[in-house]
Amino acid sequence: MTKLQFNPRNKTEKLLQDNYGLIVSQAVYFKPKNSHILEEFIQIGVVAFLKAAGGFKAEKGKFSTYISNCVHNAIYDFIKKNNKQIHLNIDNMQVIMEIRENIEDYLPASLTDKERAIISLKIHNYSKQEIMEIMDLDAAGLETIFKNIKKTIKNSNIHED
Repeated sequence: MTKLQFNPRNKTEKLLQDNYGLIVSQAVYFKPKNSHILEEFIQIGVVAFLKAAGGFKAEKGKFSTYISNCVHNAIYDFIKKNNKQIHLNIDNMQVIMEIRENIEDYLPASLTDKERAIISLKIHNYSKQEIMEIMDLDAAGLETIFKNIKKTIKNSNIHED
């Protein structure tokens, strides 16, 4: 694998250089079977990074989290489209992505709207601090709600048997 050489003439190139490791780590996450596929995943990650960098909004969360998700999803989409040629075992990843996309289908009906909103914020990578600000809660209040959510989900799973 060749190391990407940068000449940081502008902010985008500098930003890409500073986050190149994040892109590579997302490419490696999918455990490609050879260096050719790894390099292809990295290229897909770089393109996704460049597309996503312009759309980042600081009020939505951390830049690294946003970019990481964009790169991850781009590589995942590529794998889904080309699964027959790549032959990767992504069954667990597909289940996780489906659950994430359809989380409402898996939540117990007994959760309150506030609890559902907090789950949604967490799934969209908001930090605890950001959730506290959005939901007008202190740390203890948020922790209490998290405990209630866990308890409600656990109890709903016990009673389904």
